[in-house]
Amino acid sequence: CGCENLTEITVPENVEFIGEKAFGSCVNLKKISITGGALLIDQNAFEDCGSLAGVYIDDIEKWCCIEFSSVSANPLTTAHNLYLHGELVTDLVIPDGISNLHNCSFAGCSSIKNVTIPESVNRINSLLFSDCTGITSIQVYGDEADIDYEKFSACENLKYNEYENAFYLGNESNPYLYLVKVNDNLEKTAVINENTAVICRQAFSGCGDLKSVTIPESVRSIKLNAFFGCADLEEITFTGTVKQWENIVKGGGWNQATGKYTVKCSDGELEKVESYIESEEYEYEFEYDYEYEYDN
Repeated sequence: CGCENLTEITVPENVEFIGEKAFGSCVNLKKISITGGALLIDQNAFEDCGSLAGVYIDDIEKWCCIEFSSVSANPLTTAHNLYLHGELVTDLVIPDGISNLHNCSFAGCSSIKNVTIPESVNRINSLLFSDCTGITSIQVYGDEADIDYEKFSACENLKYNEYENAFYLGNESNPYLYLVKVNDNLEKTAVINENTAVICRQAFSGCGDLKSVTIPESVRSIKLNAFFGCADLEEITFTGTVKQWENIVKGGGWNQATGKYTVKCSDGELEKVESYIESEEYEYEFEYDYEYEYDN
């Protein structure tokens, strides 16, 4: 800590923990190489390392396994540039087989422009891409990832796919896989794209003027609080059957505080049955939706 002569460092694979302010005030540290993945890095580990310009790794899968206790634990928040095999990472491809993308893994990495998330991913923690202002494109494969707008809200240059006053994420084959958020100027009716599989958490939350929505039979999941607070909602038109509607996986509170709508399916109608958030579901959704930083 405070070693002014230190300009670069390699963290070997057998290191399991880097403590708080371990490299604090190493003002001339320019390069850090990390070879392992079974690693926990504590907050402010690289505090006041203003010269740090690059983080170098040789395995993106191992990098995705590192646990950061907070945003400030990640050296990328200072270095901003991630290098894989010596090459600057601009197109980030998450390796297939990874299921959980840890908190803060790419926080502050402005070198990343494009992101590919494979079908194996089912958990994306909220600070994963914090302050990744360079990201313009995210391709998502598979419909199990817990995508929502807040997780990419700090990616201010991200371009969504748009359809009927709503923002979507997907891939080349299906750009409308996830309905992430509706446009703020949404009026009384909404039509969801016919290829959408997931209506994300809080996608329509607070759309107080919404009266009717058309949901295609392609939808397999409606997430937590998706229509929360749509107080004037009167009608849901579902293009599939009653059985298909009942088979959709619906998150807790998805229709809480909405109007007393009717679901009109191709073979019948259903009245509203209000859903509430189960405590264990709430804990799962928000387990990592905060920073671990605290005041000493």
